[in-house]
Amino acid sequence: AREIKLDHVFGGYGKGTEKVIDYAVTCTTQMATKFREQRIHPSQQIELVGKDLFRITFTLHDSLEVVRMLAQYGEWIRKIEPEEIYEKVKGIWEQGLKVS
Repeated sequence: AREIKLDHVFGGYGKGTEKVIDYAVTCTTQMATKFREQRIHPSQQIELVGKDLFRITFTLHDSLEVVRMLAQYGEWIRKIEPEEIYEKVKGIWEQGLKVS
C-alpha cells in the first residue's frame, strides 16, 4: 500500500498507472455550489469566470469514474477540458437519451 501514490486518485479509482489529467469544467452556479459542499479532491479549485459561470479544476488520474461523476451534472456543464473527456461524457448522455 505504501507504494501506491494516492495524490491523483478519485474515489479509490485510478491506481497510479493511468495518465494524470488536468480537468477543467465550466459550469453553472448549481454545480459550483455542489462542488463547494462536497469537495471531490484536494486539488480542486473553483473560480468565478462570468455572471453565474464558474470554472472547476482538479488534477486526477484518467478514470471512467471521473467521467461518470461529471456526466451526472449534464444540464449544469457548459464545457469540459480536455475535449476527449467532454466527448466521453457526451457519449454517456447520448446513450441515456437512446434508452429513454
